[in-house]
Amino acid sequence: MTDAGEAFTRWRRLAAGKLMRKEELEAELLKLRRDRLSLDGIAASDEAEALQRDLDARIKTVAEELAGVDDEYREALAEMAALQKLSRDAEVAGARATVAAATAEADPILRSAEEIALDNVRAHVADLEGQLKAGKELK
Repeated sequence: MTDAGEAFTRWRRLAAGKLMRKEELEAELLKLRRDRLSLDGIAASDEAEALQRDLDARIKTVAEELAGVDDEYREALAEMAALQKLSRDAEVAGARATVAAATAEADPILRSAEEIALDNVRAHVADLEGQLKAGKELK
């Protein structure tokens, strides 16, 4: 697996974990709000007011944690989208580079070792042909 693929997998796992935590917090927040609403119908007493304050504090804490987890989940999704875009861009760039290398004319100044060796062989063959012609003319 490529580095980008591994990174995408890690981000996907992170996003899945954040989504699960988000859903847990949403369910907990819903339950706390229902509990809080059920206390509104109870006669006012010190115990009921203390319980209401505790529930209000817990609702606030869970809502803040939910907001944080939701932000982290959205960041993970954005990072995954960015990695997918980079992967597509890399594939396109690789294909373009392959096509450009296949269709580009060879640089006459920058020659490969094979081109140099072939030129040396051609020069040696031409020299041998010249020696052969010279030898025939002398006879």
